[in-house]
Amino acid sequence: MVTAAAVAAPTAAFLASRVLRSSGGESWADVETTTADLLTMDTLMLKKSVATVTFFEGDVDVAEAEIGRNCAALLRLNPWLCGRSRLSGGWKGSLTWPTKVDSFAPPPEDVFVRRDIEGLHRNTDFADILRLLGDRITPPGPTDRNWLVTLVPDSESPTKRFCVVTCINHGVGDGHTYYKCHNMVVGATDPEPLVCERNREAAEEVDRMCPTRKEIFTVPFFLGIALRLLYGRVTGYEPAIRSFEVDDEWLAREKERGGLDPQVKFVSSNDCVTSWFLRQCSQVSLLLLAVVLASDLALLQLAAKDAPTSGDMPVLGLVAVNFRGRVEGSNHALAGNYESMVYYLPGDFESPGLIRRSLATMRRCGTSPFHLFTRLRAPGGLISNWMTFCLPPKLPGSRELLHLPIFHTDELPPGWSLCLVFRSRGKQASIFVAGPPELLHQIEAEASGPTGAPIV
Repeated sequence: MVTAAAVAAPTAAFLASRVLRSSGGESWADVETTTADLLTMDTLMLKKSVATVTFFEGDVDVAEAEIGRNCAALLRLNPWLCGRSRLSGGWKGSLTWPTKVDSFAPPPEDVFVRRDIEGLHRNTDFADILRLLGDRITPPGPTDRNWLVTLVPDSESPTKRFCVVTCINHGVGDGHTYYKCHNMVVGATDPEPLVCERNREAAEEVDRMCPTRKEIFTVPFFLGIALRLLYGRVTGYEPAIRSFEVDDEWLAREKERGGLDPQVKFVSSNDCVTSWFLRQCSQVSLLLLAVVLASDLALLQLAAKDAPTSGDMPVLGLVAVNFRGRVEGSNHALAGNYESMVYYLPGDFESPGLIRRSLATMRRCGTSPFHLFTRLRAPGGLISNWMTFCLPPKLPGSRELLHLPIFHTDELPPGWSLCLVFRSRGKQASIFVAGPPELLHQIEAEASGPTGAPIV
């Protein structure tokens, strides 16, 4: 367990290391600063974080020295990681940081720490990892703790194994930004500067290319999410979680099947996994009527007399897409949230070829309507692929054992599911799934699915 003293000590060191003293968030004293206005998507994501844990076998002291050097180099080139995010008027976000790169020499003590955490080791249950890490996960913004790196000796074998936890506030950067920084810390790439000033023209072009925000992210949609979250808190709902390797034989069969579509030249691994996951969500949706019907009482007065019944309710699929390199003026050095979601309804995801065709236009292939009342009640599935972002680490004298995403399960509404495609070790494609227990039972019972070896 993490003791109160263990939590308080590094926090105190962090506060002492900051030039910024005022709780009101005035500028750094005697330090020239730069301020960048955040994108709308950045501001919406300020309450979230992106984090992973990577387990290693090797010399923890050597790793500490290497990670310390990498972190210092990263922050010298990207001082905005130690900036302070703000909100004005309740909705307009900004990020302020010291302009000169030598303002952090040495870097703030709280950014990178080595900490002994009893109970955190290679075989710790996933549900316990987040609890044990405590304040080493970036807090909801606005905050000045936007980037944290923690080295933890394995509590069962502290001289031979350790883990590295990296975390970024989602308002500062998306999965692409996160892995750019993570890869530098673990030696996968050389430190390089990222561009923190936001490219608004590129962000506006993303919205023009992808209509999801206009067509789906409306008041009825968010009201439905809020009611589901409320239902979950009242009932004590907890999603089930599983991680497993992707079966290579299944993937080869799916690619071969997808190649039969005459309207596409090829299908990717991501197309295959996306189609599979959304089909699983659609099949299990009828098992979730209890959740829907429980929320119907709150929605009854909003319903029209001819509103669809629960059995007619489609699943909403959302696929995260990185738009760097897809819109003019964007490149892979941009920090921030330059991602959006392509949405799908039943009929849009029945084959990998349909996914491939939709990503060519950033629009679903079907034309079925998504009614107002359905938006309030529809369950959904969100999938994001991190495989291309994450590179194998290169820490001297260490060997990677396992790389895992860290996810706040209480952020997932009842009836919704999450799928993360990630690199668990080496080049091994793996899948993290969180959602209703019925979904996980169905996936585990499927004989011809992608589920390879479980990750434990």
